Amino acid sequence: MCKRLFPFLALTLLICIFVYLHNRFFICVVHSNSMEPTLSEHDILVCERVNSDLSEFSDINNENGQKQSKLSQNLVKDDLIVFRDVENPERFLVKRIKKIMDKGSRIIVDVVGKDSIAEMVVRDGAVILNRNNSIYIDGQKKNYYELKQNFFYVQGDNCSSSRDSRTFGWIPEKSLIGIPRCLFFTSGNGNCPQKNNRICIRLK
Repeated sequence: MCKRLFPFLALTLLICIFVYLHNRFFICVVHSNSMEPTLSEHDILVCERVNSDLSEFSDINNENGQKQSKLSQNLVKDDLIVFRDVENPERFLVKRIKKIMDKGSRIIVDVVGKDSIAEMVVRDGAVILNRNNSIYIDGQKKNYYELKQNFFYVQGDNCSSSRDSRTFGWIPEKSLIGIPRCLFFTSGNGNCPQKNNRICIRLK
């Protein structure tokens, strides 16, 4: 009887492990040299999801309406993150955090348009208008706004070849997808030191 049950139990255990890993982690491929020398183009990363069913949730919804994990609220300067490109949501980017604007921060808004502060307000879900040279936010006349979520200013380690917050502005917390935990495999391309020995390396 035990011998008959063993394959079933082993298969059940393997399925549980697979579901756990799938819900908690995902694979991400680096598509540019913007993070050299830390990461090379075509590097394969293992990333922890910030909207995992196994995580403790915050009160922030991501772009798919799912609750964000509190992992995204514990990020600090110089952490690596994976997020949706704010200009092309189908594309994932890997960058390093350089600045953080905390939820609840009050920002002064004096320009409507492509100004980075005004864009931050719009990305936070607010409606901003300019009427008779006055700023209206969500129908109220005011020149300040309190952020409803964290915002991140990100940059690539290879600054001269990186498209980052210098181009597209601050990243809202809801755009975060995951946190790189491990360099699973490197293609050997690029200018990373010891590039041929970079397998299963923990990322910080």
